[in-house]
Amino acid sequence: MALEDIFPEPLVLAPLSGTHRHTIILLHGRGSRADAFSTEVSGTHLNKLPNFADDLDHNAAPSTTPPSPTARKDPTTLQEALPDAKFIFPWARKQRATVYKRSIIRQWFDDWHCSPELSGDIVDTRYDKGLQTPGLGDTVRFLHGLIAAEARILGSARNVVLGGFSQGAAASLVAALLWDDGGEGLGAVVSMAGRLPYQTQIMAHLDTAACAGNGSSEVGDDYDVVFDPFEDPATLQDGETRAGPTLSAIEWLREEIELPKEGRSILRHAQSTTSVLLCHGQDDQQVYIEGSRRALEILPRLGLRPVVWRTYDGVGHALSDDMLSDVAGFLRGALGLS
Repeated sequence: MALEDIFPEPLVLAPLSGTHRHTIILLHGRGSRADAFSTEVSGTHLNKLPNFADDLDHNAAPSTTPPSPTARKDPTTLQEALPDAKFIFPWARKQRATVYKRSIIRQWFDDWHCSPELSGDIVDTRYDKGLQTPGLGDTVRFLHGLIAAEARILGSARNVVLGGFSQGAAASLVAALLWDDGGEGLGAVVSMAGRLPYQTQIMAHLDTAACAGNGSSEVGDDYDVVFDPFEDPATLQDGETRAGPTLSAIEWLREEIELPKEGRSILRHAQSTTSVLLCHGQDDQQVYIEGSRRALEILPRLGLRPVVWRTYDGVGHALSDDMLSDVAGFLRGALGLS
């Protein structure tokens, strides 16, 4: 079945200015809906927008220090902050959720509950191979199709932003990591109360590939490592050289969710200037904040940078006015609007 037949038609909000210069794709969380999420995002009134200029210095280390609010008059909604942006709110398809006794709900992929210690991919210390694969693979292909279509309209993927809330944020991070269109990254990625799936497995591949590249024979028993000690790095397919631990991990992730490769384009993968904002409530008891904290460490190693991390006192698994104000300020900076 074609992907356009699997996923419902997205909800689209036209640019307030009437001029389309950017596209913001935002995914709802598991069990929610595109219309409800768009209403919440559009109806939340913003505080003063912070200035992220220093955080968006691409040579800077990952930032955790809140910026100072600007002194100018600020817009009151996310749409007003980005008046030239088309907003796309996709719908997740209905699937049986393992964690909810196989009840049918809207979700971007199937998975377990997230604990503070684990990435949601491991239960009772064992990695559940395949639980996330079908749904996450379809979702990433669907999102890549949306991005490609908007990039054609706007002339560049740099004018497209991908993000979401909760499981929608998780799917967005994976889609951003695996987006590969001639080495051109996205304009930005935003994760609200989300996590990076496969954190444990990705770290294992980053570390074991690095050891392999140094000639080490210490390889974990639970993971396959993309390394052949007898392979001549000068004679890889298409004459390309091995790119190291980052692309080993990316290649594993692509294969894990069964995402087709275009030739050997993965070895030319580059998102070196795709800015990321990670937002999380301090009191989130559904997707624990540790998931964002680990993503803050992992994403730069996978080529997404700069990464900015913001947390919010007294906020649980929810959006907040401060969170969306940060999203607005961050996107204005990432898209060169302030």
